[in-house]
Amino acid sequence: MSLDELLFVLSLGFYIFYAQTRQQFRATLTPDVIIVLSFPSFLLLIGYLLAGQLGRGVPAWRRPMLTLKYLLLLTCIALLVGTGVYKSAMFRHETAPWRYIQDNALQEEIAVERLLDGQNPYAIDFLETDLERWSWNPPTYDFKGTEPPLSYEVNPALYHVAYLPFSILAHLPFRALSVALIGWYDARLLYFATYLASLTLGACMVRGHQLRLSWLAGVGLNPLLAFFVVEGRGDSVSLFLIALTLCLVQRNRAGWSAVALGLACATRHQVWFLVPFWMLYLYLDRREQGSAVGEAQRMVARHTAAAATVALLVILPFFAADPASFVDDTVGYLSGSA
Repeated sequence: MSLDELLFVLSLGFYIFYAQTRQQFRATLTPDVIIVLSFPSFLLLIGYLLAGQLGRGVPAWRRPMLTLKYLLLLTCIALLVGTGVYKSAMFRHETAPWRYIQDNALQEEIAVERLLDGQNPYAIDFLETDLERWSWNPPTYDFKGTEPPLSYEVNPALYHVAYLPFSILAHLPFRALSVALIGWYDARLLYFATYLASLTLGACMVRGHQLRLSWLAGVGLNPLLAFFVVEGRGDSVSLFLIALTLCLVQRNRAGWSAVALGLACATRHQVWFLVPFWMLYLYLDRREQGSAVGEAQRMVARHTAAAATVALLVILPFFAADPASFVDDTVGYLSGSA
């Protein structure tokens, strides 16, 4: 059994087990749904293993069997993760906006609406919105759609938008498309799209089909990542931008890589820690190409300035609109001083 086949077996088993034991998904991924999903998933796995054996046993079939393995694995990822996203979004749409969603996604949806109404999301609170109905300690999920009681604990998301502006702005095209097509929007549309794009970019950066398949199986079916998308956590957006940054710089597209890095830095604070390593990669890569020290340093400085410019173009309008509120939300709250 090859590495990719082993990872497919382990990841699929872990995914099904996690879906059964994770209380938050018992309403959307009910036992009957898990059974329905498990059957075609294991058929896809069996087909994947057979394709691997045939590809190794019959040299003439190696390439078509390799293509088949990609198709089977990607179908399994789309089936499992996509079904979780779809059912969670539909259950939420059929019950109440504050149900079957994380407060992170719900806050970003409301922030987009406020932004379209001309309000600064960092200068307002989220009282008397659907976010206030979101329970900080969620009750047992059911299918009745009844309103949960207001939590006795205060949810900080009612008063603070902790993430940076591009985490909100990234929703705009997806929201416009979704509202135009189906009349409503769920933030997981953006999260699922960027999750799939991250997988694709990661596979493009890995050399060799076995390592690419291993990446897709180990990451695409990893429940610790996939269920973040199902829950409605927005980390896949910054993950996509990081993957795009690395993919572009690997292909000697330093200028476009700087743009992607700037957008990533305007999405999550954690991305800032990537900047010095990105600069070091640019410098060492240019030196390996024969550039002098001074020339390599100027190139790094130029592209770093471009990345900073992109980030500031996104951040400064929100900061300028209300500096105190912006700093309070994105710095004070995270550092414990707000």
